[in-house]
Amino acid sequence: MSSPIFIVLQRLRYPLLLLVIVYSVLIFGFTVIHGVDDKGNPWTMSFFHAFYFVSFMGSTIGFGEIPYEFTDAQRFWTILGIYASVISWLYSIGRLLQVLKDPAFQLMMTESMFSKRVNRINEPFYLICGYGDTGKLLAHGLSELNIRCVVIDKLQQRIDDLAIEEQDINIPSLCANAIFPEVLELAGLKHDKCLGVLALTHDNQVNLKIAITAKLLNKRVNVISRADTNEVMANMASFETDHIINPYQMFAKRLALAIRSPEAYLVYEWFTNADHRLIDEPPVIPKGKWLICGFGRFGKSVSQYLEYEGIRTKVIEARPQQTDAPGDVVVGSGTESITLKDAGIMEASGVVAGTDNDSNNLSIIMTAKEIKKHHHLFTVARQNYHRNTRVFQAANLDLVMQPAIIVVREILALIKTPLLSEFLTLVTKQKKAWINILVSKLSGTFESDTPHVWTVSTSLLKSSLVKNMIKDEGVIIDDLMRNISNRERKLSCLALLIKHNSDKYTLLPSPEHVIQYGDEILFCGDHKSADSIHALLQYDYMLRYVKYNESYRKGVVWNYFLKRT
Repeated sequence: MSSPIFIVLQRLRYPLLLLVIVYSVLIFGFTVIHGVDDKGNPWTMSFFHAFYFVSFMGSTIGFGEIPYEFTDAQRFWTILGIYASVISWLYSIGRLLQVLKDPAFQLMMTESMFSKRVNRINEPFYLICGYGDTGKLLAHGLSELNIRCVVIDKLQQRIDDLAIEEQDINIPSLCANAIFPEVLELAGLKHDKCLGVLALTHDNQVNLKIAITAKLLNKRVNVISRADTNEVMANMASFETDHIINPYQMFAKRLALAIRSPEAYLVYEWFTNADHRLIDEPPVIPKGKWLICGFGRFGKSVSQYLEYEGIRTKVIEARPQQTDAPGDVVVGSGTESITLKDAGIMEASGVVAGTDNDSNNLSIIMTAKEIKKHHHLFTVARQNYHRNTRVFQAANLDLVMQPAIIVVREILALIKTPLLSEFLTLVTKQKKAWINILVSKLSGTFESDTPHVWTVSTSLLKSSLVKNMIKDEGVIIDDLMRNISNRERKLSCLALLIKHNSDKYTLLPSPEHVIQYGDEILFCGDHKSADSIHALLQYDYMLRYVKYNESYRKGVVWNYFLKRT
């Protein structure tokens, strides 16, 4: 009953009633007023002729006395009908325009069209709540992976930006507040193809409400939420939120990892950077005294993890009482040289500019560098807005913390290769010698320095013959890493991790490791290797060729196809 058509009919009930009455009276009058036919005999219109005449007369399409010439009485009635119908139509059209311009009706039309676009989606999609810096980068990243998404944001300007920036991508979007359950349902929360809900606003309480609502209304969907405090993270976890991402804590952990285990940092950074590009050397992070400018969510996390690694910190904060800064805090913003000198910048090895203002963060770094221009100073800055990337790049900083980039990389990794985060967690727990072996294998295996990362699951195989081979014939890792056109050649890839049915893991499995049905295997390598392994697990005759050297290449056409692929 709240459909746009019903609303239009409801708002136009008086104009429509007036038109019905005017047309009925005019038609009735033409059927009772006597006229004369072409032979001079008395004649009255039928209801059909009267309806036909009043229709084109009332709409002012044209005029003609049909089927015979009118008498004066009929012409007088026609004059009354012209004025009555024109006035009725003007009133009705005015009311219709008023309804169409009504903001409430326009919102209803927008929601109706949005709902229809969402319902017509016939492929898996993610629901993105919040189209700020994080939402923009994630929507673009999902489109590059050919994954559909639906966007909700409470600011109309951001929805307009989406329509302008992503013209080539069909992304249904709606300006609405995602904390309301009906909005989430309208956006496809209960849609069969909805894979997950991504709560990416800058408000912790909004993200919490979205995560709770999504899990309560649809336990099947995967919920990934951004959170900036431990209290909100714990609250989300109590409602079984699948993945909770704290960008400030993640960066602080990575900084501590670079101090504690530079080799593990190399692996982590390679797998999480946008290009998967190998890094030659980790950053050399000094351990002396560090200055933390800004003791908000970011400053607290960095200070905590630096102290875990035995690094002394000194806090500079403009509002120490509001941020629960330590007792020896230096009051100030850090943009003034006198404040930095009072905090001991001359003895400091590193400085962290972690305020929520990009201009202040750059000013802090530039002032600190100027004071210590003859000494090395390790610089870390928080970049709050993605649009300031060029400025931060020009500042020549050692490390830049951009919350949007951290969240997007983590989410894309979870969506594309869920095993990757588990692999990285296991890597950080390994000893230095083991990590060195991994780094040497990674750097020595690939011809390209930007390999691809992917996961295969033996429980999702479509070929029953391949399933039987894995269950009965002892397929090993080495079998999957042979070229499908020449089994003597090895693929440029590396098996990183095997997750077994019992949630046990095998790191860097040996070539002789026997694959079990139900295993999930994380590989890294080039795209050709990924295509080859997927083909092996699709066609049993290819798998038999690489395992037993049973030839399957028959004919010119098939050989040509192999060369092309």
